[in-house]
Amino acid sequence: YSGLYVGGLCLLGKAISTFRNVNDPEIKVDLLLPPKSLYFFSHRIRYEFTHEITSLPEQRVWDEKQIPKQRRISIMFRDVYEK
Repeated sequence: YSGLYVGGLCLLGKAISTFRNVNDPEIKVDLLLPPKSLYFFSHRIRYEFTHEITSLPEQRVWDEKQIPKQRRISIMFRDVYEK
């Protein structure tokens, strides 16, 4: 299993990543991932939230603008779990 930190590198197309609370799915945070963006998360957001990239057009809206579905490459990074 991985450790405390998770990172992602978003290449090519834009995407919106949704972080959703596992105990209350109504609690969510959206993050716009432009091409060439690098992001990391840890602690509460790592263990108490899921993360997803939606394919639903109605959920791909940022600043009242539709984000078209585009080809993208995502590279994920995880640190090593140490006992």
